Amino acid sequence: MLQAYSRPYKEVPRQLTDDDTGHRYGEFWPTYGEEPFPPYAKKLDKRGFPVVKKKKSKKDEDEEEEKSFLQLEPFDPDMADVDKIMKRYADKDADEELNHKEYSIPGDAEGGVSKIYAASLRHTAWEDDKYLKDLVEHYSTGGKGPDGTPDRTRVLGRFGAQEALRDAIDNWAGEVSMPALDRFIEVNFDQVWTTHDGYEADQVRLADGPVLLRELMSQ
Repeated sequence: MLQAYSRPYKEVPRQLTDDDTGHRYGEFWPTYGEEPFPPYAKKLDKRGFPVVKKKKSKKDEDEEEEKSFLQLEPFDPDMADVDKIMKRYADKDADEELNHKEYSIPGDAEGGVSKIYAASLRHTAWEDDKYLKDLVEHYSTGGKGPDGTPDRTRVLGRFGAQEALRDAIDNWAGEVSMPALDRFIEVNFDQVWTTHDGYEADQVRLADGPVLLRELMSQ
C-alpha cells in the first residue's frame, strides 16, 4: 500500500525530469536531450531491450558486395553475355558517330550553329529589318479572338515563327545542318516564345515577329 501510495498517478514526461546522469542527453544528443516527437520506432529483442546494430567489418562488407554482384545476373561460362554487352556498346558508339557526322558540316563540328548569332549582328540595317517584317507577314495567319472565332487580324503562329526562323538563318548564316538547326530550335524556341503576349493561344502579334526572330538568333 505504501508503494502504491508513493507511486505517481501518471508517469511524468521525461523532458520534465532532470537528467542528472546525462543518459538522456547522450541518447538524444541531436535534439539536446529532448526525446523526438513523434518518437521513432525501436526494434526490441526478446527481453524488451533495444537492439544494438553491430557495425559490419570490412570483410563482411566485401563478402556482401561480392554476393550481390554475383547474384545480379547468372554468369555465363561461354562468355555469351560479355559478347552481347560488347556488341551493344559497339552499336551505341556507331550510332553516336553517325549522329555526329549528320550533325556536323565540313569544317564545323557544331553544324554551323555558332554562326547564327554572328550573322544576326551583321544584319542590322533597315533592309534587314524590312526583310524580317516581310518574312513574318509571309508566314502570318488569321488571328482568333478569346472565343476562338476569327477576328480579322493577322498574327504569327508557332509553326509560322519556326519556319520564318529557319528561312532567316538559312539566308543570313549560310550552311547549317538540319539536325543542328532542329536542335537549336528545340533548345531555344520555347524560352523566347513564352515571353511574348499571346503565346498561350499559339499566336503572337505580327509586330512582335521581327523582334522574336532577332531574340531567337541571339541565343
